[in-house]
Amino acid sequence: MQGYNREVVEQFLACAVKPTIIDFEHCHTARPALDGLYRKLVEHGYRFNELEIDVLCYLQSAP
Repeated sequence: MQGYNREVVEQFLACAVKPTIIDFEHCHTARPALDGLYRKLVEHGYRFNELEIDVLCYLQSAP
């Protein structure tokens, strides 16, 4: 199934699971929903780079 990457990442954040690195496809996500997820990632201490079809996120406090 495609198009559920955003929901999976949001579930991780809601459960307080904080992997050091998150990589997910953004190409099937509408821009408003993606921007909302980016805000949540920043609130949880992540930085990210939006690549061609993926987003690479990393936890700022990671060693």
